[in-house]
Amino acid sequence: MARRRPARRPARRGMRRPDRRLARRQQPLEPLNRPFDRPGAGRFDRSGPRNLSSPLSRGGCPEPRPWATYGRASARFGRFYYRYRWELAPVTWALVTAVVGVVAAELLATSTILLVAGAVWAGTAIAVRRWKNARYRTHAQAAALATGGWTTAASMWGANNQWVAGGLLAATAAVGIPWWLNHAVRDHVVALRERERWSDIAGQIQLAGSKMLRRKKLTDTMTGSEIGWEALIELPPGQTANALAAQKARIESLLGLRIGSVQVDKVLKHARRATMTVVRDDVFSTAGEIPHPALAEGWEAGSRSIVDPVPVGVCEDGTTATIQLVDPNSGANRGLTMGAAGGGKSNWINVKLAAAAASSDCVIWYGEVAKRAAKARPWLACLDMPPADTPAKVLAMLKAGEAVIAERGVFAGETYGDDAIPPGSGVPTVLIMLDEFASMVADPTHGEAILASATNVARTGRSLLVSIDIHSQHGSAGAFGYGQAAQLIAQLNIRACFRLAKNEHSRFVFPSHYTQIDASALPHDGSFYLSTRGDALPTLHRAYALYKPEDVRKVADRLSTGTRPRLDERSATAAANVLGNQYTNTTNAASGDLEESAPLVRTGPRTLAPPPVPMSADEEERVRVDIESVRARISQAADAAFRRADATRTATGGTGYLTGNTTTLPTPRTTTETGQLDDVNVGVQDDIDRRILDILTKAVGIPVSSTSIQANFGADVSASTIKRRLTALQDAGLVRMIGAGRGAGWTLPK
Repeated sequence: MARRRPARRPARRGMRRPDRRLARRQQPLEPLNRPFDRPGAGRFDRSGPRNLSSPLSRGGCPEPRPWATYGRASARFGRFYYRYRWELAPVTWALVTAVVGVVAAELLATSTILLVAGAVWAGTAIAVRRWKNARYRTHAQAAALATGGWTTAASMWGANNQWVAGGLLAATAAVGIPWWLNHAVRDHVVALRERERWSDIAGQIQLAGSKMLRRKKLTDTMTGSEIGWEALIELPPGQTANALAAQKARIESLLGLRIGSVQVDKVLKHARRATMTVVRDDVFSTAGEIPHPALAEGWEAGSRSIVDPVPVGVCEDGTTATIQLVDPNSGANRGLTMGAAGGGKSNWINVKLAAAAASSDCVIWYGEVAKRAAKARPWLACLDMPPADTPAKVLAMLKAGEAVIAERGVFAGETYGDDAIPPGSGVPTVLIMLDEFASMVADPTHGEAILASATNVARTGRSLLVSIDIHSQHGSAGAFGYGQAAQLIAQLNIRACFRLAKNEHSRFVFPSHYTQIDASALPHDGSFYLSTRGDALPTLHRAYALYKPEDVRKVADRLSTGTRPRLDERSATAAANVLGNQYTNTTNAASGDLEESAPLVRTGPRTLAPPPVPMSADEEERVRVDIESVRARISQAADAAFRRADATRTATGGTGYLTGNTTTLPTPRTTTETGQLDDVNVGVQDDIDRRILDILTKAVGIPVSSTSIQANFGADVSASTIKRRLTALQDAGLVRMIGAGRGAGWTLPK
């Protein structure tokens, strides 16, 4: 018979039941509370090894030590004095001077005190002679002189003399007032407060043990006011600057700052150290639009070099933000810019175009498909060739860049015995700027070739002074971040990010640091994050304002006058072999002679699709004959297609369309890939074809889009009908399509 397990003893009141899952050796039972209402009820009422610090007590409450009150008061006074030790420095000096004076008067003779005081003053003067600030030197010498003078007076007339005591108060005020009003002392005190506060903040952001080694204030260079501070942080062992940068949002919350006010950058010489910059005030909110230096300084063509730093905007501390399109040591820098509509990307393009157009050793190639190079209209006279406004032209321009790179590689090997051309050697830099790059890559016909060619230019053109600068509105899988596009992005080092609809899109610009910024919360137009080094954290800037049409036209007209740089003979020949008639600047500029560009002629806008006018009888007869011939060709093609289908079905045992069971004949027939017409609406389609041919004839060789053609018909004819008729006319050989995608146009065959 099994032994009966004894019943569990209930826990006593005020005792905690032990946890049976722990080891056998358990801690003694402890009370859940501290009942001091009766003797012997709590463990703190008895003395012993478990509570050696508690005194014997009666009635449940420990008796206070007689010296405890004085100890706590002295501790509070010590903490108070240590916190305000710099503010109380003059008072401390007065007390020490009084004690020294009384003791010296009792123990030393007046002559000895005077000799010692003179030696102290002389030593102080020698010690501070290297101080750069004359006020600080004078203040230290005056304090030493006051100390020696009052000590001597106290030894002669006694420290209890009212005049001697009054002199000490006057000397304290004379020494203390300059000390209290000195901004350096106040800054030092504020730095100490921040260092003490940082230890608490570090514990809350899981970086306990980090120290603030150095702190200095930041001053706006334009207004001279203090806007924040910069500190050098030493992190605990095993932590890096990335761990501190990941806590930026929490640091801003703990310091009570605005979003984006904290910036963290690593110190390359020490892995455990980081630089943290705090900008309390939003300086861009009060600065307004910042005019571009080209407007104020009056830049001229050829007044700059492409290797000079390019001023692009203003930093948060008021200093000028610059980039280098061509580094004197490493060659051409490639750029990547992303921003949503209205964020300031077009202004950024104008800023870089102004710097490149003012350089005497840079030629500009520009490409944009989405808006047919509308942004480049004011800069046409500054470009080395007409802008590429179709995917085919963009691809040809990039292929010409590859040809220039290949030719310059041979030239560098022959001339310098190397695979690089040093900047400043007289060979002009080729800057290829591509706007709306995502629409170029999305082109079904030339997109993949454009991406591959751009990657090749970015990979091989740096040392041969061929640079590529890519801009896009938003990130998409077809344009950024995947496959071939990821290889292209890896080659681009000057990266700028303007306001985005979602911060996730910034991962294509800053793959390693996009979680440490918020590109969707940029408060001002023209504000952007910039990184000029692959491992550098992006910093906040605001671009110069160069977006108003009158300002852009003013700068572009000034930079287009005079002389413009041209490509060297070998590079120009290589580009012309690829571009053909598209590249016209083939004049030899290798000798350094610059030609004056042709004046820019501004013409009014052209109407691609003028309203139709009544035709003469001869013209109507000619169009009617053309339509009949088109119908005959299409009918012949349709009959041939039906006969091929009939032969195929007969060979396979099926029923033919033209023989046998004719009930399967499709009626009415619709337009197919073979070009057959709808038999029911033949008359209507003839009229549509006639009007389409009339529109293309009056366009005088200018490609007309299908949308413009449909606009002449109104709501009676749909866009899909126009596209079907254009396809049928193209199969008949009466029209031809130029370009592809959104930039496609229709014209008559030559």
